[in-house]
Amino acid sequence: MINYTGSLGFGQKYVDALISRAGELDVNDFYGSIQHLIGLGRSQEGPGKEFMQGGSHGGFLSAHFIGQHLDFFSASVMCNPVIVAGEIASVSDILDWAFLEFGTAFGPTMTTSTEILMRCRRFHLLRIFILTRPLVGDGDRRVLNSQGKNYFHALKRRGREVKILVFPGMGIPLIL
Repeated sequence: MINYTGSLGFGQKYVDALISRAGELDVNDFYGSIQHLIGLGRSQEGPGKEFMQGGSHGGFLSAHFIGQHLDFFSASVMCNPVIVAGEIASVSDILDWAFLEFGTAFGPTMTTSTEILMRCRRFHLLRIFILTRPLVGDGDRRVLNSQGKNYFHALKRRGREVKILVFPGMGIPLIL
């Protein structure tokens, strides 16, 4: 498990460093960690060698990583993924997360939601070509199931290899 910038593993300084830089610092930390494992001989790079899985914010990392590092992973599974945080900014049971993580003023307004949407860099979606499988719990109040479902449909419309599994009544525990 990687303690990327924003996780609690290295203290508050690293949590605070992610503010306004989600999808950048955390993705770069993740990439650097994998490169380090490859350098140690613990992992291999190449077709069919790397697989990515993440849930909730880890799903966000997965989506952004496979859109930024196109040839690195062969497949990705995302459990209840946060794809576009601006869409959950006013309806999640932890709505302050999206505002804090993306460095916008707290309080659901069209302006702040739009700012968060822009910071999520949805354009990465257009670049994804690997097998992708969102796993969605339709009872999740933290990450709306529309996040994974919309991601699935957007990839499907672009002719990408994508499959979705929906789990009735499941919420965030789906990722545990």
